[in-house]
Amino acid sequence: MAMYDEDILNNAFYLAIHKQRPDLIDKVAEVHGIVLVPCKGSITNSSFSSSYFESFILKPNEGAFLTEDGKEIVIQGTQVKLGTGFAFSLSIPILFEETFYNDKEESFSVLCIARSLEKEENPEQPSTAPSNTCTLKNIEDVKEFLGKHVERFDKNITSFRSAFKVHERKSLRHYIVSPPMQSVCSSGVVRVLPPHT
Repeated sequence: MAMYDEDILNNAFYLAIHKQRPDLIDKVAEVHGIVLVPCKGSITNSSFSSSYFESFILKPNEGAFLTEDGKEIVIQGTQVKLGTGFAFSLSIPILFEETFYNDKEESFSVLCIARSLEKEENPEQPSTAPSNTCTLKNIEDVKEFLGKHVERFDKNITSFRSAFKVHERKSLRHYIVSPPMQSVCSSGVVRVLPPHT
């Protein structure tokens, strides 16, 4: 699976399914099924109909999964593949998996996927963006995306800013007359090139 991480408990889709359809969470936990959650930024719609969530609830069925609304989904490796019942064929990358429990201590898996199950682009027009992208709109989104790597990110940004401040104060003349540049120029390595005609 990819090196992507986000806090599912802050994902708008996951929060909406818990608020609008807690019955689906109980149903999926009873059969130790799977909830598909599109990654943050991959869904532009902020309000969902209660029936919308049914395609994201997976119950095991003979080597594949059936959604709550009767569609077939196959999980192969790190891909979710849409099967019968969907109007189109699509393969969606799985970004990561987490296990959750309901109030009865029944477990279910949450698979964070790179996009929604809906086909958003016009089928006659090929998409120019890869299907496993998500939008980061501010520094908080970036930090959530980086997860445990955020400290290294902050350290690199701080290092860059301090180096930039040091170099910003120095003029080009400083670098030209510096000892390393003087030695390069005097060693004959740099020769005067004839003008182009």
